[in-house]
Amino acid sequence: MTFPSPVQDCVAKRVSLDDACIHHPTTTFFMRASEGSSRAGIFQDSLLVVDKSLLPVDGSIIVAEIGGEISLRRVRLYPVRCLEKLDEPNEIILCEEGDDLMDEAPICWGVVTYVVNDMRTGEFDDTPCLF
Repeated sequence: MTFPSPVQDCVAKRVSLDDACIHHPTTTFFMRASEGSSRAGIFQDSLLVVDKSLLPVDGSIIVAEIGGEISLRRVRLYPVRCLEKLDEPNEIILCEEGDDLMDEAPICWGVVTYVVNDMRTGEFDDTPCLF
């Protein structure tokens, strides 16, 4: 007579980043952050998972083309519709009534859904000491 292994119940399913981070494979792509944003928890060279099929909501971080340059911005819909810099929320770009971030506006390339950081490169600290 054989007995089942007690460890058999503890065997975990193998983790797949594709399964965990990609919900719409045909509209999801990866980017590297060219610069970091401590307020958003993004390091320089972080891997960003961007989904083009999602509609940005208030507070979403999006990949935007502004003046011919690609950058990360936070969408604010209330009290005014604008895009703000991640580390400088007082620097905003107001969105006119005709501009529609919720539709297929050329300014929005996609919504950042996940950020993968290399934790060996730095330490995230929301209250850094200034020397």
